[in-house]
Amino acid sequence: MNLDGYSTWSVQITSDVRNAYDDTRARFDDALREVLVELRQELGHEPVFGLSLVQIPGDDPHWKQLKPDVVEVSEGLMRSRDVLAPLESVIRKLAQ
Repeated sequence: MNLDGYSTWSVQITSDVRNAYDDTRARFDDALREVLVELRQELGHEPVFGLSLVQIPGDDPHWKQLKPDVVEVSEGLMRSRDVLAPLESVIRKLAQ
């Protein structure tokens, strides 16, 4: 699956803890790729969308959709596989 040319997501770093961010991002990227593989199979083509994730400090699981393509996510939720449930619905709407 080629993610580089078609689908994009970005995380704006709001924390000074670089190593924790790197670990969180690696786990998140792996989990997100699983969702994209599933979506690709359902659609029959690469899902095309743009999504910006704004990572905010805090251990409490929190997310908020700021715009159709911008979601605010707490560090605690980013570290959890539970982050995919709310983001999957956002991604599905964007990829249609």
